[in-house]
Amino acid sequence: MKFSIAVLFVLLAFAFTSCTQTQENQTQNKESELSKDSPIGVLKTFSDAKNNKDAETMKQTLSKETLETIGGVAKANGATLEEFLKRGNTTPLNKPEMPETRNEKITGETATVEIKRSSADKWRTLTFIKEENRWKMDFNKYMRELYPNMPK
Repeated sequence: MKFSIAVLFVLLAFAFTSCTQTQENQTQNKESELSKDSPIGVLKTFSDAKNNKDAETMKQTLSKETLETIGGVAKANGATLEEFLKRGNTTPLNKPEMPETRNEKITGETATVEIKRSSADKWRTLTFIKEENRWKMDFNKYMRELYPNMPK
């Protein structure tokens, strides 16, 4: 009888622990999903995908207009969009590490995040827009500010 009660307590403890861990895992998963759908979360996703040479994930984080621009640059360089993304030449994120960020501001369907690529670099603003109900990076505005004579 004592053995049966002990087994019952062990099973209950195991069940309670499993439920608690499942709830904690669900909470952590939900939090990580939410952080991915923030401008800084999208920036992190892009940075990780760039380091893993995952062009498909990189494309999912970029606005349609940005993809068109990068696709045009890639074509002019004799590469496909995917090849060009895998090379990692995506200014402003051409360094392997995630840039330092500050001042995330969201206003409706547009957001901005200030990024600093290196200690010598000044803070620059990266714009995000909502497309398909998700945040996407819009490099075009950044590139126009960096290179004012760049053709549209």
